[in-house]
Amino acid sequence: MHKKREKILYGTDTLSVLEKANPEKVHELLTQVSENEYKRAQKAIELFVINQCWADHLLIIESALDEVQVISQARQDPFLHYNQKLIEGFESLENHIQDMVLEITNMLIIKNGHIDLAEMGIRGPSSTRTYMVNDGTELQNLFNGIPAMTSPLYMFYLLIEFFDKYKKRK
Repeated sequence: MHKKREKILYGTDTLSVLEKANPEKVHELLTQVSENEYKRAQKAIELFVINQCWADHLLIIESALDEVQVISQARQDPFLHYNQKLIEGFESLENHIQDMVLEITNMLIIKNGHIDLAEMGIRGPSSTRTYMVNDGTELQNLFNGIPAMTSPLYMFYLLIEFFDKYKKRK
């Protein structure tokens, strides 16, 4: 998926989803907008859709991980279940991308020879998907409100604690 996204981003992909699936629609669009405008919009739409579908795929992966514990308690093979979910999700990813691109292309808003992507709600990502492992709240009030994870004193404190425990074991 990363390579597919890169090809679209750098313009090395020879045919877009729309050009492969519906060349008549491409010809119709090129009578209403310039070729550069079409390429700009096509690139933005495909990148937007790939980002959306990939985020959905990550949710499928997360859901499959949540199901693993339940499956193992039911005395079934959690590894097999997890792999099946991932394979099914990834296989449907490509079809989902194609369907969404075609759906969006059928609803294009064209104004004065330009495709208005902003009005359609198509934009680049505003942030990345992240996972918070440790937010540091358990150490918030250490050292009179100085954030513990950013404090050099905290690291020194941990070293002292480590050596004290090490000495007590001997």
